[in-house]
Amino acid sequence: MKRRNELYGSSPACLFSHIANGSGERLEMTLLKGGFPFPAEQWFEITQDREEPSVKQLVMNPLEQNREGEAVMDVEQHFPANRLTPKLYSRIVFQADTFRIDTYGNIHPIDKLLFLGDWSSPGIGSLLPLDYRP
Repeated sequence: MKRRNELYGSSPACLFSHIANGSGERLEMTLLKGGFPFPAEQWFEITQDREEPSVKQLVMNPLEQNREGEAVMDVEQHFPANRLTPKLYSRIVFQADTFRIDTYGNIHPIDKLLFLGDWSSPGIGSLLPLDYRP
């Protein structure tokens, strides 16, 4: 169970759940803009979905863009329990302007997100169930 909680705490689902729910818990990752920490509230405009009350809508505020004009966000992951583990870096490319996200951090349309860096390297055995909550 400890390993599963560690995996969830450094997963994209945890990041999006934290952003959508405005959780007061300390997030074990930092969003970066130009290599410097940047608050999540300035990356997204979060509104309640009209159709489903448990779903929030994220509207991108493209602060950084790649050559194709897609919004990109860099993420630095921290592992405070294990100081020997180096920080991991990932990049998320948003290929749409609006996303829907539920309380677990599941995002739709998932095919419009591209994960690069350390989040793109784990195998299928590292995946968590969609309804996992620590």
